Amino acid sequence: MSWLRRSWRRLQAGPKFDLPYILDRANPAAPLSDRVEFCENLFDWIRHTGGGKTTPLARIRFLLQLLERKPEWKASSGEVIRSLFEGTTAYRLFYDMGIPHGGTFLREFFQRMIQIVLPISDDSNDLYSIMTRIFYDSDDTIWVETIPEDIWQEVLNGWIFPRALRLPVFEKALADASLALSIQAAALSLRTDFMVRSPEYGMESHPFLHLEANLAVLSAQARRDPGVRDPEEVREACDGVVKEVERARAQIRSVKAHLEETGVSVDLVYQIDRMKLYLQRILFLTGTLEAGLIRPSELRGKSVELFRTLVAGLRYDEDFAFVLKKSTGLLASKIVERTGHTGERYFTSTWKEWRHLFWAAAGGGGLTAITAMMKSFTPHSPAFLGFFFAGMNYSVSFVLMHFLGLKLATKQPSMTAAALADRLGESGTARAGSTLEQTEFVEEVARISRAQFAAVLGNIIFVIPAVVLIHFLWRGAYGGSFYSVQKAVAAVDSVSLWHSGTIVFAAWTGIVLWVSSLGAGFAENFVVYICAKDLIAGHRVLKRLLGAERAAALGESVVRNTVGVTSSVLLGFLLAGTPIFADFFGLPLDVRHVTLTTGTLTFAYLALHSGHGLVWSLLSVAVIGGLNFGVSFTFAILTALRARNANLRRAHALFRTSRRAFWSRPLFFFFPPRESAK
Repeated sequence: MSWLRRSWRRLQAGPKFDLPYILDRANPAAPLSDRVEFCENLFDWIRHTGGGKTTPLARIRFLLQLLERKPEWKASSGEVIRSLFEGTTAYRLFYDMGIPHGGTFLREFFQRMIQIVLPISDDSNDLYSIMTRIFYDSDDTIWVETIPEDIWQEVLNGWIFPRALRLPVFEKALADASLALSIQAAALSLRTDFMVRSPEYGMESHPFLHLEANLAVLSAQARRDPGVRDPEEVREACDGVVKEVERARAQIRSVKAHLEETGVSVDLVYQIDRMKLYLQRILFLTGTLEAGLIRPSELRGKSVELFRTLVAGLRYDEDFAFVLKKSTGLLASKIVERTGHTGERYFTSTWKEWRHLFWAAAGGGGLTAITAMMKSFTPHSPAFLGFFFAGMNYSVSFVLMHFLGLKLATKQPSMTAAALADRLGESGTARAGSTLEQTEFVEEVARISRAQFAAVLGNIIFVIPAVVLIHFLWRGAYGGSFYSVQKAVAAVDSVSLWHSGTIVFAAWTGIVLWVSSLGAGFAENFVVYICAKDLIAGHRVLKRLLGAERAAALGESVVRNTVGVTSSVLLGFLLAGTPIFADFFGLPLDVRHVTLTTGTLTFAYLALHSGHGLVWSLLSVAVIGGLNFGVSFTFAILTALRARNANLRRAHALFRTSRRAFWSRPLFFFFPPRESAK
């Protein structure tokens, strides 16, 4: 959303002017709004690169050269800029810029949306508002970082602050903002969900509380007259701040380590990110304050460092994607990790594993035949009843598969992709990019593809005879085919590659499969986060009804089966809900699931007593299967790679190596090697 904010601010900024026109209108006695407008116009001129013909740094150098030739412009413009520092309040600038203060992620999100569209007051003497008006472009962070030290020296010493750089009002603002941030951080660190995940830090040694105490001392010294200020006490307080910040960071690391075991909450991760930003800002503020109070020779350098930090904070204030990634990155990683643990079950290295998966998928195919049969009894009205019946039909079938140890091939790609990304996430290993890594990765891909092939083969081969059996049992009981001729023709036409939306529907089904796997990972993370295992095992009523051992076993079972059950129920109701909700919005959208489609087509051709168009139907089944697997796997692997912070170039190179290996040894990717037959 940063482009929206940038466009809106550019619209508010008004027209661009030539540099002499801008400098000639620098008036230190003008109203505040005019002086701010002067700075806006000046920085608009600096950032305007003329389509890449120049750079902001080159334009700054030109500006300084021009000011040397025009002393009157140099004096008046420098005084205008200096007046903004001397006649404004800076507390909010130090406390707010680049720092999230929303109580929750959603509140922070909506606050940013409001800030985008609301105009900024022209008469505000708040330096935060002025800075936001001047540095409205997210690219400002980039060119401000490129300004070298010699240019900063010339800008500060020769232009804006030719005399001593000391602003007492800034010292108080630095102290107040540091203390306020420490109080905010201490409040967050005393939350129950934070404290229980760092039990080694008691109240008597709590780093955030000690940090607040040191900053209170520093704030008191900043308010004293320089003649009675105690430099030694200032130095000790600043050293204490640095020490307690390091201890506070260690406590945060401890909490994050516990999150690896106890599940992740978006809210807690968001609060941790807030605390880390608070600590980082406190270090910058206290470093600048210390230089201003007792080390004046370092003040200019510290001020430049703080200025860069504040301008960089504008990116955080306007970049929604940055906030979203910071707040949900760990959660996404844990969801993918939990999904990946399930995916480990779908790897096949030996013929024994291959055969086991094949027969499990064969059972899944047989059960899918019953699901395809029950689909025919779905009521068409009311819509909710049709949705509920179809959702329950799919969900019960998939849940039964889970508890019976049967496999549905299309549920595998998202799980195996997450497990495969686990390997790619280790980009820092010594063997990264080596021949050994390439060989190991090709073997991993081969294990996955064999499992996929075994599962598809088992599903499709056994769904057909199961449907045939149902057909003949129905004929024996009712004297006719399970499908009518009209329904059979409609079923065949519905999967036509050229006369229906089969390709789009099959791709959408792949997305549905991926979403169901993400939901399952989220659900397992949730039950781990709330300590469901311990809650169930220690529940008084359950212990009384089942006994302590069975209650504990039930808790373990809930955690163990959360992914399987949740993914089954989600997949079932997403498949059932797609056509109904699409119809509600007038969208021509449906689902095409390879195993269910195979069962439906088998019912149809048994009713037609003809093989006309069978080749095209088989081709449709192949396309549906490819899209189900391909889309689901692609979305899952991209999500997993980003959650793992994997090197995408490295991943692309490894997949390219696997593709070459496939063309040289295709059977290796479908069947285990002979030496694994035992």
